[in-house]
Amino acid sequence: MEILPFHMDHVPEFFIRKCELELKESPENKVKSIEELRTMLKSDKKINRVNFHEDLLVQYLRRSKYDVKKSFKQIQNCIAVRKKQATLFKKHS
Repeated sequence: MEILPFHMDHVPEFFIRKCELELKESPENKVKSIEELRTMLKSDKKINRVNFHEDLLVQYLRRSKYDVKKSFKQIQNCIAVRKKQATLFKKHS
């Protein structure tokens, strides 16, 4: 079974407004928060070699309503679980 990538070229206006109102997401806040989160990730010795895509970082930021420290902690927890339970994440054929 082949898994194809999903590309979405358009975000409905409803979702953009929802992010602005509920998450206080703006282009400026988004860029600033991503940069701050990347800086925190690079300073962490356990995570600094992992290259995170911007889209993934945005998902963590949205989940925490742009609380960068909370997003950082969630990523740390995710990496810790992945290392501790590595067998669960192995690709099986």
